[in-house]
Amino acid sequence: MAIITGTLNNDKLTGTAENDEMYGLAGNDLLKGQGKNDLLLGENGNDTLQGGTESDYIFISEDYDDSLSTYENGGLYGGANDDLLMGEDGNDLLLGEDGNDTLKGGLGSDYIVALEEGYGRYTSSKGGLYGGAGDDVLFGEGGANYLNGEGGNDTLNGGNESDFIYDYSSSGGIFGPEGLRQSAGLYGGGGNDLLSGNNGSDYLDGGNGNDILNGGAGNDRQILTEIAYINNVSEKFDAGLYGGVGNDYLDGGDGDDYLDGGDGNDTLMGGAGNENFYRYSSDEYETTTYSGGLYGGAGNDSLLGQDGTDYLDGGIGRDTLIGGTGNDTLIGGTGRDLLVGESGADNVLFYAPQEGNDTISNFNSLENDQIWIDASGFGGQLLEKQLLSETQFVIGSRPKDADDRFIYNNSQGNGLLFYDADGTGSINKIQIATLETSSNLTASNIYLF
Repeated sequence: MAIITGTLNNDKLTGTAENDEMYGLAGNDLLKGQGKNDLLLGENGNDTLQGGTESDYIFISEDYDDSLSTYENGGLYGGANDDLLMGEDGNDLLLGEDGNDTLKGGLGSDYIVALEEGYGRYTSSKGGLYGGAGDDVLFGEGGANYLNGEGGNDTLNGGNESDFIYDYSSSGGIFGPEGLRQSAGLYGGGGNDLLSGNNGSDYLDGGNGNDILNGGAGNDRQILTEIAYINNVSEKFDAGLYGGVGNDYLDGGDGDDYLDGGDGNDTLMGGAGNENFYRYSSDEYETTTYSGGLYGGAGNDSLLGQDGTDYLDGGIGRDTLIGGTGNDTLIGGTGRDLLVGESGADNVLFYAPQEGNDTISNFNSLENDQIWIDASGFGGQLLEKQLLSETQFVIGSRPKDADDRFIYNNSQGNGLLFYDADGTGSINKIQIATLETSSNLTASNIYLF
């Protein structure tokens, strides 16, 4: 084994074909490990360290800007200040330590950690963690980090600041929390994070902070644990979960969330907090529009509002919407949907009679549950912003006169709600909903908006 030591000046040190120890000392040095398993210490100065083709361990010991690389299985330790660590081929361990570091794993399955400042701002050109090809683990820890898993099945953890986390390509392999088998894990930690899963089946956990999670294509599981508004003027939400194409699981956690499942058979859980779009006031029949809510998109989706005042929109497909505790708004959309308001004063919205025969469960007029009808979408001379007139509502199996628009047949266990455009029978009535357990529906339970 050769021991190669530099001077106090700028040195170029080249190792042998055997196992070497190389010490740069002071000055801006270039240390090249060559073959075998080498130990490289840059020490003082702005040094460039290259590990060679075997398992190398590379250290920066003082506060200077350094560049490091290893070509096989090795360990790179950046130390203080701004470092460039490149793993190249092989399975590498990269530790950025203090400073704004750029860590690139290269080929192989790498373990990459930026322990302190990390990236600074992801809009800057400084710093970042890049997994490269292979199955990588990237940890941002302290500081605002840029994490890019690139190819392979990667696990990315942003730490406690505002991070940009991106996994370019993933498929099959990493086990996320709760024993779920996922191809990739993206963990935002504390801070305001942007997590993008792209293709593949991803596990995205925003952690604390105001996060935006985008699962991309694939079957994803996404979780937010804490969010808040971008600003109170526009009443937009600064947290969002976007499932993209595929069968996704989105869990908003506590706070006011925006969840969009995209295409596929999705499960959306709002958690505690307000996932609002429409807000109903019992004193004034007004509608307040928000940017938040749970959107199923195309596919057969499950939307669970849980606690809080939630807005659930199933979109296209046979969806299941469960409002949970609170005053919720449920829209089944196109397809035969199951709508469960549970406790609270819930509103079930229909925009057109042709949307599908939805099943409404737990409809309770004593809790001020209502069915909201889009007057312009249904037509039939319905007038908006008022309760349905008693002359336009009839209990039975058919309309009795030309004024009747809604026919409610509760004679067979469940209540069947129909819409008739003219009340004369010349146009076939359309069933728009089935109310389980034959709820005591009256005209006062239908609001035209």
